[in-house]
Formats: sequence, C-alpha cells, structure tokens
Amino acid sequence: ASHPAGLALVDERDRMGNSAGDEGDPVELADARTATFPDGKLIVSSTPTKGNADVEKHPETGIEHWKIADEAESPIWRLWQEGTRFEGAWPCPHCRDDFVPRFRNLQWPEGSSPAQALRDARLICPSNGCVIEDTDKTKMNERGLYLAPGQRVVDGEVVGDIPESDCWSYWVSGLCSPWRSFGARARSFLAAHASGDSDRIQAVVNTGFGELFAVRGDAPEWQAVAALRQPYEAATVPEGAILLTCAVDVQKNRLVYSVRAWGWDYESWVVEHDEMWGGR
Repeated sequence: ASHPAGLALVDERDRMGNSAGDEGDPVELADARTATFPDGKLIVSSTPTKGNADVEKHPETGIEHWKIADEAESPIWRLWQEGTRFEGAWPCPHCRDDFVPRFRNLQWPEGSSPAQALRDARLICPSNGCVIEDTDKTKMNERGLYLAPGQRVVDGEVVGDIPESDCWSYWVSGLCSPWRSFGARARSFLAAHASGDSDRIQAVVNTGFGELFAVRGDAPEWQAVAALRQPYEAATVPEGAILLTCAVDVQKNRLVYSVRAWGWDYESWVVEHDEMWGGR
C-alpha cells in the first residue's frame, strides 16, 4: 500500500473479497497506487463467477452482445460493463457473418452422453444456422476481432464508434481456446450436469466458457401454466379451498392486499386483491 506504481495488476479479481481487510475495494486500492503517475495504468483480469446475463441483438449491426446485467454478482463482470464492452468475435467460415461465440451456440445431438458429445458437438452460427467444425477454429481465430456494441467488420477492418469510457474492457469466450475442442467443452458440461453438483457446473461455465453462472429452476412454459386456468367468480371461495391467507404490503399512503385461497398440492386461487387508501 505504500508503494506507488506506474502499472498495477490485479489478477483473478473474483477470487478476492469485497474489501481488502478494512480498507475497501481492492481494485480501488490498486488504482490509488498509480495516482502519482500521469500515465499510470491499472489492469484487472479474472474469470467471471455468478450472475445472470442475457444477450440482445444490436438493431444496426445484427450482432448479438451481452445485455447490461443489473444484478451481476461477479465483480469483474461489473467492471467490464463499466468499460467499452469489447467482445471477441469470429467470422463464420460459411456465411462470413461476424458473431460472438457463446455457450448457447454449442450444440450436440439430443440425449448424447459426455463421450458422444465429445465426438459430435458442433458450433452453430447464430446468423444463419451454419454448422461450424472444430477444424475451422484456427482460421477463425486468425481473423477474429474485438467488437463493441454498434461496431461491425467491413473489408477486414472494424468500423463504428467505440462507447465513451476511460476503461477499455474485453471479454472472450472459452470456446476460442485453441487447446480445448468444442467437443471437450460439451463433454465437461454434460458430465458436470449429470453429477447434479451445482458447484461443478459453475466451474465449467465460468472457466470453460468465461460466462456467468446462475442457478435456474425447471420452469414450465407459460402456455402450459395458462392452460390450467379455471373460471370462478371474484370475491368467492372456490370449491376445493381449505385455507385463506391475506398478504398486505404497507405503503406510505395505502395498504395493498391480496386474499388467496389454498387447496391441496399447492393449488391456489386469488379471491380478492385491492388497495385501501388512507390519509397522511
């Protein structure tokens, strides 16, 4: 803490706590070491850990990018979002469209064992569904470029404005690794999934793909839930109800309440919901 530095390096940020002892965020402390250097630099790197991030297609380029994740637990992911948000992109060897490879683009035959996935896993181009073999990876890596949201590749050159930020941030998928095949990544995931160990699955998603991990339940499709609806009148207790509960949300100027009837096996009905307004 007492040594100034022109270059400070923080490795594996997500393995650190939120505070270095009682002094606060370790990245801010490292950045303070560069304060006496006009051109001081801070470099932070890490495998991301927990969080939930979706993708969205850019309206002008058509390239899918990570959406801003408001509730990402991973410190490195939050730092990356504060910067230019460059993502490692490949040109598809078939349609030539540029895309950012992610776990969601990796496919294997339904019902495959880990051994089968090792042999049969392929990458699917998100633009046109082209099937990409692992043998294409070397050439794609040679032609790969980093793209920020809104940028595209024209004649081998990146065009488009870089998002305004004093922090240059980069993300690249583990699928780009020349040392692990698409099949090896798929095998590791299926083996971890078969174990039922969420910690093992997280390790594969984080280290194998460089992506955030979130525990997700097996939620049914909304159409299946909607099909279970039954007609009944409001403010009446349906047949089969054995218990009534009332939940109240206390607001500054009103009470928001909901009365629900419960039956066997968690079956339930909304009997009444409304607001009771009061004075200040």
